[in-house]
Order: sequence, then structure tokens, then C-alpha cells
Amino acid sequence: MRKLIESHDNLAATTAAEHFAELGERYDDSAFGTPGLAWVSRREVEIVSEAVSHLPTGASILDAGAGNGRFTELLAKRHGLTVTALDAVPEMLRAVEQRLPGVETVHAKLGEPLPFPTASFDAVVSIRVLKWVTEWDVAIRELARVVRTSGTLVIEITNRRSLARFGYDGAPITLSTVSEMRRRGRDAGIEWTSVRSGTHLPYPLWERASSARALRACTAVQAACDRVLGTIGARSLVLIGHRLPHLEA
Repeated sequence: MRKLIESHDNLAATTAAEHFAELGERYDDSAFGTPGLAWVSRREVEIVSEAVSHLPTGASILDAGAGNGRFTELLAKRHGLTVTALDAVPEMLRAVEQRLPGVETVHAKLGEPLPFPTASFDAVVSIRVLKWVTEWDVAIRELARVVRTSGTLVIEITNRRSLARFGYDGAPITLSTVSEMRRRGRDAGIEWTSVRSGTHLPYPLWERASSARALRACTAVQAACDRVLGTIGARSLVLIGHRLPHLEA
């Protein structure tokens, strides 16, 4: 059977689903287990945290592609939101349930119709997920559909206009650009109001940044990229927007 290599965590699996099923509750250790990768995680956490900071306590939010609950925990504990964790991998959902008893979990796949009524949530967050989805237009339309009018969407994409994209070693990653996402947003009834960059440096550099000196070097280069390039050439991009009113049923 065809092998999938996801170079950002150096693990091989027969399929993406089996790959993540095998990781389960160990995903965070695999993806963020070095000081450099942990720094990248903190950067993502702060971007999402800022994007949802306006939501009132108890607001409903969908963590679409929750994995083992990194953002579910952030949203529920730091921001006091009512979170529904959705993932296509049952093992990941079991990890969420162990990590956060009482959080609602839903087994469903992005790129297919979602099992929620229209306008179910005040916000949707989807980080490190869409690159594994082939039916992007369906995924974006469905994420827009389940958000209430003026509700917030926080969606991360893997940037086609980045040299770091070559680090995926032929894995079936779906790449996109901001201009493509603006078109998808218009079609789905989303207005993107902000774009934030993930990191510019390739994954292996962050993975190998284990010493304080190496981490300082990587973060200094990243800071320079932020100042000079902004979102240009970033390996990943986080788009923040809201749902327009014409989608209401």
C-alpha cells in the first residue's frame, strides 16, 4: 500500500487517518515535543486566543479537526466557551474525552456535510486540518453554514507560496493561497478580515531547535521575517473572518 510521509512530524503511516489514529493522545508530544516546536505551538495558540477573545463566556464554538484537544482545552478553559470537538479519527476523540470530560465530541469528516443545523455556533476554529482535506469548497461552505450571522471563523491553511511547502515529501497535502481563500470565502458567504502568518522557517529547523541558542536563532529569524515579509512566504496562514447574513436559513 502507498506510504504517506508527513515530514512535519517525521512519522510514516499507511493513510493519514491511520497515522493520527496511532498517535491518539500522543499527538501533542509528537508534533510539539521539542522547544522549537513548542514555540510554534504557542504562536498558534496566541493567534487563536486573540481571534476569539471578543466572544462572551459560554458562547458556542466548534473545534473542527480537534485532534486530541489542544485548542478544545484552550477554548474551554482559558476562554470559558462551550466547545464541540469534531474529528474524523475516533482515537483522537477518545483522547479529547479523557483530557476534557464533559466536552461534547462528534465523529465527522471535513469535506462532507456536517451533522449540525445551520447557524449552530458562534464561532468555528480549524487549525492544522484543512491540508488533509481534498473537498475544500465543501469544507469551507459547511464551516460557514454552521456559524451564526456575524460569527467568527478562524481557519489555517498551508501556503502554496512558501518554500517550506517542499518539506512535505510528497504527502497528499492540499495547498492554498490567500487569494484562493478569498474566492472560497465569497462563494461560502465569509468575509476574511485578517490574515496572520504561522512560521516562515521549514519544519526541520524548528524540530532541531532543542538548545536555547538554537531556539533564539530561529525566533530571531522569524521575528525578522515578520517585520520584513509579514505574511509573504509564510509556511502556514491563519485567516480570521465572519459569516455574512445572507446564509441564514
